[in-house]
This record gives sequence, structure tokens and C-alpha cells, in this order.
Amino acid sequence: MYQTNGKRVLDFIGAFFIIFITVPIFIIAIISIFITMGRPIFFLQKRPGINKEPFIIYKFRTMRFSET
Repeated sequence: MYQTNGKRVLDFIGAFFIIFITVPIFIIAIISIFITMGRPIFFLQKRPGINKEPFIIYKFRTMRFSET
């Protein structure tokens, strides 16, 4: 009984707390990227996945482009 219901409940509780902790960090990162570098905030990149099938990964844009 524990393996079917208990583990699932614990997984949901753990995921909720992790999301609760990381969302404010993400919001601070989004605001700081927007203030320092403007838009776009996210960088999209294609990566090879299972069976070399491409998928898109979203990343925070953390590097500035050089003007020179």
C-alpha cells in the first residue's frame, strides 16, 4: 500500500516544496536579467535527445553580446 500511495504523496509534497523554494530564485534571476540585459530573457537551444531526435531546451540568458 505504501509503495503505491505513500511514495506518490511524498513525491508530490517534495516537488511542491522544491518549487516553492526555487520560484523566488527564478523570479529574481528573471528580473536581474531583464534589468541588466533586456529582452529576451530565455535562450532556446536545440539538443539531441533519445534516438538523436532534437528537442528544445530553455535556458536563462546569462551572457552579453559583444558590441566590438
